[in-house]
Amino acid sequence: MAAASAGGGVASEHPAAAPAFVFERAARAATGVAEPRSEAPELFFTASGQVVLLAVVGDGTKSALAEFVSADGGDSFARRRDIVAASTGLSARGENRPQFTAEPDGAGAYGVWQATAGPGGHHSGGGTDGPLLRFVRAPLSMHDPLIPVVLDGSTRRYEGTATVAVSPDGIPHAAWIAPDENGFGVFVARSQDGGQTFGLPVRVGGGVCDCCRPSLAFGKNGAAYLGWRGVFAGDQRDVTVAASHDGGASWAPPVRVSSDGWSVRGCPNSGPALSVAGDTLHVVWFTLGSAGRPQLRAASSPDGTRFNPAHVVSGTVLDPNHPRFVAGPVPFPILVFEGRDPAGAGFGQTRPFLIAYRNGTWSRAQAVPADPAGRDVGDVTATMRDRSTIFVAATARDARGAAVEIVRGRLR
Repeated sequence: MAAASAGGGVASEHPAAAPAFVFERAARAATGVAEPRSEAPELFFTASGQVVLLAVVGDGTKSALAEFVSADGGDSFARRRDIVAASTGLSARGENRPQFTAEPDGAGAYGVWQATAGPGGHHSGGGTDGPLLRFVRAPLSMHDPLIPVVLDGSTRRYEGTATVAVSPDGIPHAAWIAPDENGFGVFVARSQDGGQTFGLPVRVGGGVCDCCRPSLAFGKNGAAYLGWRGVFAGDQRDVTVAASHDGGASWAPPVRVSSDGWSVRGCPNSGPALSVAGDTLHVVWFTLGSAGRPQLRAASSPDGTRFNPAHVVSGTVLDPNHPRFVAGPVPFPILVFEGRDPAGAGFGQTRPFLIAYRNGTWSRAQAVPADPAGRDVGDVTATMRDRSTIFVAATARDARGAAVEIVRGRLR
């Protein structure tokens, strides 16, 4: 595997001012009090301006994927409508929860999730008795039942922790992790017919940490990037990136973005986040580093083959984790993640934070209003409706259950 030419050290941090978002006073439940449990939100906007919220709902034993639609800008959401039945064995665990991304024109969304049975509750076969990945294109809002396709359906006994993204020319891509001859590999497939069928999967890299979701991003002139967490000698878990310059048909050898010195014999359960702004690829990831301190680090590259030295971007936020770039018409790269305020002993509520990349540097973190009852939050995701309005969704959890909450903000 190639090494990042700029080295793997951790640069000093000189953050800019925090993003100036003004948020509502508190997050609020978005899926209604009638739901026994809701979690793992995904957000989009239709071309007509409706807000579409997807969430995994259920009673803790069976889970369905449900749609909630708002026609008033998020003031209220219509009652639940299941689009993937609970009988399918839908997975909502950690990094293996469903993921969707909207089409650039707002006409639909592409989604991927893991399940053990088909839409009618029957096992899908495919030569395996293990879980398989489903992929679907759904019109927004989704008035018809979803008819997913099996992404691979090979003889592998496991496929999971998948991601989905759409290239600038409208080609949906999916990436996922599955067993290979040396443990686990990361695979990519493309669809040339809007998600109805997929080409043969391409193995991009091996030695992959199977519990950490990979991430896809696209640049100009056919550039595509895939990031994942690799397992290196001594159980070091470092982030790796591969680049394609033909729209994902072929991939260059993977590059180790940074040597963080974090060795762990277990699952970090935290994949990297990738985004392209202009001609620059940004990569953000969680690590404990050699000092054993939880932090988010970032590095950038002009082409995905050489990276500048990594630096800490989570600032004073404690226990930062699960970074995800904000979707939609962002004015500059914005990243959301979960963490704790350093005030007091630093063991307060886990809540959303966001940072932004402007003028060549990452900003200080801005806290996002969290659950008013003080519950910890996770599964943080966010989408811009326009270049000034952001919607942040997350799951609030305690011993009694879980509920999806939403909060809106405007950029000053």
